[in-house]
Amino acid sequence: MSWEVQTMRSKISSYKPSLHVMWKNFTRYWPIWGSYLAIWLLLLPLTLLRENDEWIVNMGESGIILPFGQQIGVVFSVIYGFLSAAAVWSYLYNHRSASLYHALPVSREGMFLSHTLSGLGLTVLPNVVVFLLSWLICMGSGCPWFTTNDGKSHDTPDRWDLIVAHPPCTRLCNSGQRWLYWGDNAYREKKKKEQEEAIRFFMSFAEANCEHIAIENPMGIMSTIYRKPDCIYNPYDFDGETESKKTGLWLKGLPSLSPTQNLPKEQRTQGW
Repeated sequence: MSWEVQTMRSKISSYKPSLHVMWKNFTRYWPIWGSYLAIWLLLLPLTLLRENDEWIVNMGESGIILPFGQQIGVVFSVIYGFLSAAAVWSYLYNHRSASLYHALPVSREGMFLSHTLSGLGLTVLPNVVVFLLSWLICMGSGCPWFTTNDGKSHDTPDRWDLIVAHPPCTRLCNSGQRWLYWGDNAYREKKKKEQEEAIRFFMSFAEANCEHIAIENPMGIMSTIYRKPDCIYNPYDFDGETESKKTGLWLKGLPSLSPTQNLPKEQRTQGW
């Protein structure tokens, strides 16, 4: 008597990830990715619909400030990543579930790839949805969450994390004071008003609600009107520089700069 054993070829490839496994993970763990999606919808697109421009503000010509409240979303994303990974691989902690999955006509490589891709999908797809909704809202409403910030007219958040300011020095530095006594009375009055505006602009940074502030300006009248700078330096104090320009830094919650070179006087060049 002879025995003949025949094997039936599975309709599911043993080399490709199982769509059944991936779909199972999506439907089983929808509360996790659904909650993640809902929270990000509250943080971004719905905020844009309310035209709240205090979430992300473009300060100066470049640089984006991500204020205080939205940083919670970054922490939440990290937590969500761990939860997603734990969810898609949780079947390994149950003997019955592990046996059931590995009884499927899918190779171990395919099974690993199926769970890995479904875990990535749980993370990527909600972010894609939020990004597309935010982009559509920006395209339709002129992107109210970005505002060009010249420091003169804008709505700022209640609190900044860090401010590094370079206010114009034309009417504040010592070399610019002579223009206050030049020309006729109308010209002098105009320059005096420009100086007053420059002082207010400088002080708007100094008095901002922020624990970490650095204001840069050449030595001038702010040393008297406001206070002495916390740090005074010249460009030649740092590697690769030879120019002379006595500059002050008014600091809050930040350390002073430390020179990186001691350039001899004969090698220094006249700056601005």
